[in-house]
Amino acid sequence: GAGRMVSVREGPNVRQDCDGGLVRGRLGGWVIDAFGFVETRDEPGAFDNTRRKGTTFQGFYASGPLFVIDAIDLYAFEQNRDRLPTSDGSFDVDRQTVGLRVRESWSALAIDAEAAYQANRLNVDTPPIEAYYFSTRFAYALPAPYISLALIWTTELSQGDRDPTDGEINTFLPPYPSGGVFGETTLPLAPGNLLFSSLALRLRLYQSFTLTPHFRHYQRASRQDGLYSLAGRPLVETNNTALVVGHDFGATLNYQVNQHVRLKIEGGYFESGDFLKQADQLDSTTYGAVLLYFNF
Repeated sequence: GAGRMVSVREGPNVRQDCDGGLVRGRLGGWVIDAFGFVETRDEPGAFDNTRRKGTTFQGFYASGPLFVIDAIDLYAFEQNRDRLPTSDGSFDVDRQTVGLRVRESWSALAIDAEAAYQANRLNVDTPPIEAYYFSTRFAYALPAPYISLALIWTTELSQGDRDPTDGEINTFLPPYPSGGVFGETTLPLAPGNLLFSSLALRLRLYQSFTLTPHFRHYQRASRQDGLYSLAGRPLVETNNTALVVGHDFGATLNYQVNQHVRLKIEGGYFESGDFLKQADQLDSTTYGAVLLYFNF
């Protein structure tokens, strides 16, 4: 799929692996995968990784056309993990996730939408989890010789904690989402309580240069919950009722030097919203980065 729910396991310096298996079958135009695996620990030697006890991930993923729709993805996952570490402690994770992704295109317009529902418990003594996630992406492209122009609108919503004071992580928690490691930044889906929307204009010249100015809007999904770090620690407590977290104006320039080398320059300005201003947490700021990628 899109990697929103399950992607490669990103470590601080290396991508981590797992032990498991996959069975694939075909039914008409549909491809159906059933899989199961356990996480492994990266050891310093070669071919000596050990299994991480108490971690299992299994489920199925089916993809195919339906009526006039180009592609529909259906999936159901179950994740079990003993003592998931967070900055405020660790919790046992036992979650079932079901979801649907729809992709369709009409000439220059393309749509990618996904919704997921999550249930079960973090601990046997806690109330059941009922969390949701929703994402849409609309792209309108205008191709022309030596140049292509695309207008892209993206929205993502991840549910926040129903009771931020109970010491548990009850936000939507995708099993293995895409990360922001190796210089590639993606919107983290968990922890939740974030409504994100973005409008970008992608200009591509001669297949080598791509310039993408953007505007991004961030706000809380619920006034009853704060904001979290990726480790599950509250970054800003719920001491005010403002919704808007901030706005981001910026641009990214990619230059594909050759098949092995790519240059990326990005920068922008983040304007703090009322939620951060009232919490006295973050002033408006500018940011920038220059990244050089080598692919061999």
